[in-house]
Amino acid sequence: MSASLLERNCVGEQLQSLTTLVQQLQQEVCVLRRENAELRQQVSELRCDVGFWKNQHARSVERNTKLNGELDQAQAEIRQLKAERFGKQSEKQSATDRSNHLDDPQDQATPKKKRGQQPGRPAPKGSVPVIVKS
Repeated sequence: MSASLLERNCVGEQLQSLTTLVQQLQQEVCVLRRENAELRQQVSELRCDVGFWKNQHARSVERNTKLNGELDQAQAEIRQLKAERFGKQSEKQSATDRSNHLDDPQDQATPKKKRGQQPGRPAPKGSVPVIVKS
């Protein structure tokens, strides 16, 4: 009889330890399910964030392209203006524009002649004389 009693105690102890083990596993499964649900929520939020940052990047690339175009245009305009301002053509001076020409105060100013026929000068050949009646 003692052998069957021992067997029952061993079976009872094994049953008790298995029951405890099952309860622990159930608790771990509950914890893992909660963690899994939290991680799924985080994944969902991160996917939304990815879409937002992709959109921001696309806008930045578009803005950068536009600004580079404006910069290229401004640099071309600056080159053109520098060429106009400092090129060979701008270094030439006309005969009347002499900054080192000084007027002599002793010289008397001569009035400019009017255009057209000058008094005391012969008429050009082939022209019809105009008779002025006074």
